[in-house]
Amino acid sequence: MRERGFVLTGMALLLVLPALLLSSCLLAVVERGEEGISVKATADRVSFTARDVENLVRTMNLYHMQLDNVILPAIGRTYERYTGLLVSLTLENSVVRLEVRDPGGTAKYSSSWELEE
Repeated sequence: MRERGFVLTGMALLLVLPALLLSSCLLAVVERGEEGISVKATADRVSFTARDVENLVRTMNLYHMQLDNVILPAIGRTYERYTGLLVSLTLENSVVRLEVRDPGGTAKYSSSWELEE
């Protein structure tokens, strides 16, 4: 029985090398594209969470609900539990400081505003 095989000659090697190089470049491009999408999704999640926290605290202030350094950190912990983000809410001289960031350090949002009396 005769076995047949393929031997890489000079011409075959020249045809295969560009295909290998192009496939490795394509994989690098796909990987970077996925990173960009992941960063955008994380930044959106941080931004939406921060806006939601701001709206909640402003609404509580509008309806004259109690806001102090016990209630605000509890709100932050609740958001941390449900979103997986790190949420810090503090009150100092009627100024609320908010910081939302993801645990990986990719995105961060911070703001501060004064409570209306």
